[in-house]
Amino acid sequence: MKTTHILINIFLLYCFSSFAQNGGGKVEYSLEIFFQNNQNNTPDKTKEILNNISEASESVNLELIFNHNKSVFRHQKSILPENISPTFYAMAKMIGSKGIYFTDIVNNNQVLEINRGGKTYLINLEKKDIEWSLTKETKQIGKYKCYLAFTNEIIRNNNHKIIAWYAPNIAAPFGPLKYGKLPGLILELEYGNTLIFKAKKISFENINYSIEFPKKGTVISELEYSKISTQNLQSFKDDLKR
Repeated sequence: MKTTHILINIFLLYCFSSFAQNGGGKVEYSLEIFFQNNQNNTPDKTKEILNNISEASESVNLELIFNHNKSVFRHQKSILPENISPTFYAMAKMIGSKGIYFTDIVNNNQVLEINRGGKTYLINLEKKDIEWSLTKETKQIGKYKCYLAFTNEIIRNNNHKIIAWYAPNIAAPFGPLKYGKLPGLILELEYGNTLIFKAKKISFENINYSIEFPKKGTVISELEYSKISTQNLQSFKDDLKR
């Protein structure tokens, strides 16, 4: 594991010098949402709602913009498709990404900006290294040869496996949501058998994108946000039972 960290740190140093010279880039991701709703005790109404959210997720698009040391991951501005319910579309967007993720790998800083009930919250995410396990398994994503890496996270006492496919040929240690610090750009990310982000367009610019962290909003800890999120999740479950 120590060897893995050393290799990744060497790669990060290479990234700083590489993108400082070459500018930055942008990745557009599609979203897929899956629910384990095939249990016999799941009400038919609940199954229907979850299926509608899954279908709506196919119309959700997100983007990752990065320069040599910072990135921002957010929803793309888009027009709601006529055949998609605004309610299910909004739910799919919220499940796909709670807000806007800002990452600064030089200062080891991450902030999640969310809007709830007309209020803006700035969540300082925990400063801890992700314990990635790197493998030799590969697959082709577009024109890039990608390698598989995985890790596990305990969220609300549940274990979630995170699978990432990264491209070493793209020297940018970023990816969807808060995930990154791999020896290449993450082109596909699977979160706990529920979410899959897939890169569908990659572009590079010979400019240094200006990425500024937000300053307006109520600053809270990740623990405080977890309490708010738990309350929202319970409200969502109660709505499904009605």
